[in-house]
Amino acid sequence: RDRAALRESIARSQRLWVAQTKQYAAEVVDAAMIESYRDAGIERVRWVTVQDGSRCEHCARLHNREFPIGEIPPKPHPKCRCYVLPVG
Repeated sequence: RDRAALRESIARSQRLWVAQTKQYAAEVVDAAMIESYRDAGIERVRWVTVQDGSRCEHCARLHNREFPIGEIPPKPHPKCRCYVLPVG
């Protein structure tokens, strides 16, 4: 019984570590992309939401909205698949 509980605890810890690592990687990629837009002189971006049944209502409301590069809202939830594209 103790071994089974230990195995489950280790598995749960591994799942949490993987989830946190993936979230951190996504945040780093997003930050690098936005910084590259700034470096290229981009002043505005358009929020793009993946158009499928898995998108949330919050993301659906942001779809195709434009924002100044310094005012991009944060992603509203973990595993958000939205991204921003340069405008003009």
